[in-house]
Amino acid sequence: MTLVQRRVALDCSRVTESLSDYLDGDLAGIEREAVEMHIGSCARCSRVAVELALTVQALHVLGQYSSPGSRERRHGGLGAEPEALRDGGGGGE
Repeated sequence: MTLVQRRVALDCSRVTESLSDYLDGDLAGIEREAVEMHIGSCARCSRVAVELALTVQALHVLGQYSSPGSRERRHGGLGAEPEALRDGGGGGE
């Protein structure tokens, strides 16, 4: 291990904190290299990285197949007018 590699060597907790940014491509240069070096040599962190990548991929696939209107159902019709306002404020009179 070179002096630079030792200086940027990461422990498991720092790697797991950085995995999301790493998988999103938001780490650059030496920080990205340090994460790659660690997950290349640590079976636990490598497994966590693969599991996170698969989870993100699955969520993207599920998002592509949401049914029409599912957004409105999930959000309870946010943005809909309260019933009293639709009825002219008189509660249905």
